[in-house]
Amino acid sequence: MLIWMRLADTSLPDHMQNTPRSIRAKAYACMASVHFERGIVDTERRIWNIDSMYRAAFAANACAALGLTSPVVLYIGKTLERAKFRSQEPQHKRFRQLESLWEVVDKRTLEFDYQLNKREEKVQRNPNAYRCAAPGCGIEATRKSGLMRCAGPCSPDVKTSYCSKDCQKKVLQ
Repeated sequence: MLIWMRLADTSLPDHMQNTPRSIRAKAYACMASVHFERGIVDTERRIWNIDSMYRAAFAANACAALGLTSPVVLYIGKTLERAKFRSQEPQHKRFRQLESLWEVVDKRTLEFDYQLNKREEKVQRNPNAYRCAAPGCGIEATRKSGLMRCAGPCSPDVKTSYCSKDCQKKVLQ
């Protein structure tokens, strides 16, 4: 742990640190992960060690500030956001000050929402291509290739899709 702390140490001026930024960012990501795991005392009852969670958030913030948006940074940020550590309550003031962490979380949330909206628009334009046509089946695909298309003489815009031959037989009976 001391090696990672030394690699991630930002108290020294940059010209005195011979560790590349990318290595320091990865060290912060590792530290964030370790502190986050230590911070979860009881997952079922949602009992957390707040100091360990703050250390995890601080390391994730430093990682993001160095330009690395790793999955652990996003996971810690989203978990803390869902747990309302980003709220305006006075006891969470130190969490709100982690600007780089919240910036990458917000950016990823916007990207995710954009992709989700784009997919929904695509499905709305041609719902037959993404949902099994058998009544009660409910299977949906994320790509057109996920379902089998009817081989009948219908025009492509009204052709139905099925998840299996059994579902197609149910519709044809």
